[in-house]
Order: sequence, then C-alpha cells, then structure tokens
Amino acid sequence: MVRQMAVAMAIICLAALCGVEATPTLDIVTAADAWETRFILNGTKTEPTYIEQIRLERDGDVFILEGGAPAGMAQSRASVSVDPKGLLQFIDCPNGMSCERTKAPTGFLASAVILAALRQHRLFGRFPVFWYGGLALVCIPADRLGVENAVLDPCVEAYSGAVIAQRHRRSGEFDGPSLDPWSIKLLIASS
Repeated sequence: MVRQMAVAMAIICLAALCGVEATPTLDIVTAADAWETRFILNGTKTEPTYIEQIRLERDGDVFILEGGAPAGMAQSRASVSVDPKGLLQFIDCPNGMSCERTKAPTGFLASAVILAALRQHRLFGRFPVFWYGGLALVCIPADRLGVENAVLDPCVEAYSGAVIAQRHRRSGEFDGPSLDPWSIKLLIASS
C-alpha cells in the first residue's frame, strides 16, 4: 500500500511540476518495482454479438487468462510463466493452439510479456499516464515488446502491471482486447 501511494504521489507531483497542460508520465521500472506479485482482474469485453467474461490472474511468476466465450459456453484458458531471467514458458494453451509454436502472448497476457521485458532490462523509460475506468494506465509501445507492425499498444494498470486495455496508435482510442471500463474489478494482494 505504501508503494502504491508513493507511485501515486510521484504521478501527482510530476503533473504539478510540469504544469496543468502537461500529460503526466511514469517511469515503468519504478512502477514495476512497486507491483505486488499477486492480482486478480475480472471484467467483461463486449463484442458485436456477445459479451465475454475475462479473468486474468497473476500468482507469483504465473499469469492465467480465462474467458473468451459468450456466457454459458466453454471458457478458454491459457497460462504462461516468467522465470527470473525473463524467459516466457507456456504452461497450457487454449484448444487448437500448440504451446510449442506460440509467439509471445498479446492482449491481456501481455502482462507477462511486459514483466519478461522488464526482467531482461529491455523495457525502461517514461510513458504517458492515461485514465481508463477510473484507473491509471501506462501504455507500452508494442514494438518495444517485440510485436512487429503493431497497431495496438498494451496498457498496464500502474499499481499492478495488469493489462486492462489496448490503445490504438493512430486514433489514440482504447480498442481491441480492452475490458469494458465499467466492469473492471481489480484485486491486488500483498505478497
């Protein structure tokens, strides 16, 4: 809790120092140092013909994503672990997907990719803070995570590292795999 307050104060102080018009930024390494190793994120993602229930959980070095189907249908599950050196390993993959030939995950599981890039010291710098669903998000350029020809950038919640939404590079709008802002429930557990 103290670390979260320190990050919040850093954002507020930076905004005050830079003036009212400046967009606050956050150092991603500093933010990540304050992230707890456990969270549970629940929410919905509205598709044109149905609503998906999404659950993303971090339990230490393991990230588990469940959802992706209309209510009442079988849910998909994927999980990936990040070792201390930042190497990703799929634990289980959705039906029809081979874990051996899978590229680094995108969407909500980009949470694991971001942690891996931080552990490999490939991700650093200050990024603008955006507000979405009442949460402070930092959007990471997807090309910094190894995504080629990226259109969407994953946006992590500043206090947990949970990817909540994706931001479109051209329009600046939240788009693609993004939770409905009103549905977001994030529980951050102390280690």
